[in-house]
Amino acid sequence: MSERSAYHSGTCRTFGGVALGLLACLVAPQSPAAATAPSGDQPDAAHEPLIWTVQRPAVTPRARLEFHRVVGAERGDAQEIADRDGSPLHIDRQLILSESYVTLVQVGIEYDLVHYAVTLTFNAKAARRMADITSERNVRIAVLIDGRLLYAPIARVPLSSGIMLSYHYDRSEAIALAARLAP
Repeated sequence: MSERSAYHSGTCRTFGGVALGLLACLVAPQSPAAATAPSGDQPDAAHEPLIWTVQRPAVTPRARLEFHRVVGAERGDAQEIADRDGSPLHIDRQLILSESYVTLVQVGIEYDLVHYAVTLTFNAKAARRMADITSERNVRIAVLIDGRLLYAPIARVPLSSGIMLSYHYDRSEAIALAARLAP
């Protein structure tokens, strides 16, 4: 199963049970005024920043980003969607957060120095809401983009200021996703 990680207030936290590596912990708090995205598909630590801000091109429509709590099938008001393996997954119809709460989108090199991740930073209202929802340990959160499930990891610790979408993306995949989610 792929790793899923979350970034929280400049410290390392787990999302889906996998802790971020030390390198990710050290670079995640870097200033949003980081360099523009480098070219190519593999990291070149000697020639590129470890994290950079991505802006959405004016011609690129912003993707619909949704966070929902995963609930049991016994809830009559739950919406059924397909999990990544095709099995049914039931989510609460009430939205936790959407793309309108995202204030900053960054791409960075994962701790393995091969793959890339997309970091989303939330505004203060969203940070409080995410902290409230995830203060209940082991809550499963479905992340949907344009109505399709990206993944549904388990938040094992409270999350607040943002999350890292870590799915072993290559550079072009991470930049494309970030560009669609950027404000």
